[in-house]
Amino acid sequence: MILLRSAVNAMTLMHFKTAHTLILNGLLAILLFVGQPASAEWVRVTGESLVRGGDVAAARKAAQQDAISQASLQFGASISSQDTVEQGLLTESTIKVRSHSYASRIVPVSEEIIDGTLRLTLDLDMQAQKSELCAGMQTNQYRRHVALLSFALENQTQASVGGLYDIDRELPTALNGMLLNSPRLLVSQASHIQLYQELVNAPTHETEQRTLTKAVDEARKLGVQFIVSGVVRDVSLRSPDAYNRSIVKNVSRWLTLSDLERVFVVDLFIHDGFSGAIMFEKRYSTIGEWDADPEQNRPLLSAEFRELDYGKKVANVLHSMAADIEANLSCQPFMTRITRVEGRNILFEAGANSGIRPGDRFQIYRSRQLYDGTRFQGTHLADMKLALQVGLVQPEMSSGDLSLDPTRINIQADDVVVSW
Repeated sequence: MILLRSAVNAMTLMHFKTAHTLILNGLLAILLFVGQPASAEWVRVTGESLVRGGDVAAARKAAQQDAISQASLQFGASISSQDTVEQGLLTESTIKVRSHSYASRIVPVSEEIIDGTLRLTLDLDMQAQKSELCAGMQTNQYRRHVALLSFALENQTQASVGGLYDIDRELPTALNGMLLNSPRLLVSQASHIQLYQELVNAPTHETEQRTLTKAVDEARKLGVQFIVSGVVRDVSLRSPDAYNRSIVKNVSRWLTLSDLERVFVVDLFIHDGFSGAIMFEKRYSTIGEWDADPEQNRPLLSAEFRELDYGKKVANVLHSMAADIEANLSCQPFMTRITRVEGRNILFEAGANSGIRPGDRFQIYRSRQLYDGTRFQGTHLADMKLALQVGLVQPEMSSGDLSLDPTRINIQADDVVVSW
């Protein structure tokens, strides 16, 4: 009887533990389900890549990128096209694709090599892309090349207080330091280049055509995708006579009754290096105390400047500017110019520094500058429906081969390779 009761108790306890485990598992599953975004979706896709020189690892990476690109299109992408028809015939067609998703989890299913081509099948957990950032995007991992140009001071006389005469070059230098370790931007400094001749009306007004053309010309010479520039509008003291050497002013400063505040106003402009168009424009402003002798030089990059209340406020503005530059450019398609065409081999101006590896694939676009009479309007890109597979990669240059002779469709220097 005692043995039977013990057995019944043991069975009851076992059932209770089992039921308890099932309940916990069920709750966990519900929580996991609820925690997943409603837009998540598993898709199975197969990517392909040629195995070059026996490098299976590079081919596997390229095949994975190919699979992710396909999944992004399946899960959700905006596709816009424009056709040009002349006398009833289609003469030109352009297409633009922008992905709205990324792969949050990747599960390999199978891999095989057939006739030198690696076929990789993956299960991908696709998530809707957050609008405010593109973290996790695997289809657009390259570092976009950005040049920081001069931030000219509109009123040079204002630089006399504190010796801010080099602010036009020191400001982009500070931004360069903040963006130096960006995983998505490759930043270079060209602060000797002044984009605007008429600072009061920058970046537009009657000089719009010249500005557009100059932005494209400078981007081409520098080999960059984007041009960042700006104008320092105001670094004046709110009360210029606060530093007068009179007895009254000296006493006021000693009693902290004088207005020692100084303003800082700067405009930031981001130009697309292919069309010259303004992509982003914003004015930043702050105010802080210039609690130092106005005759002592405290340049923007000096430790003495950073010690000032004004210096701390300006530093906060610069951090905001750097964050806006990164946020606005990180999710843009990666684009760079073709520099040379030799038979089927294409050389373009981006390499390992931008994250390019052998086996990567890019689309080829033909570029054409558009004019309204003599007025430059920008650059038109036409999708040539051709894929370039990278073979040789150097720090700042790469090359790859096309499957057909590019001269048949007039691919030439200054055309563009693109990764969406």
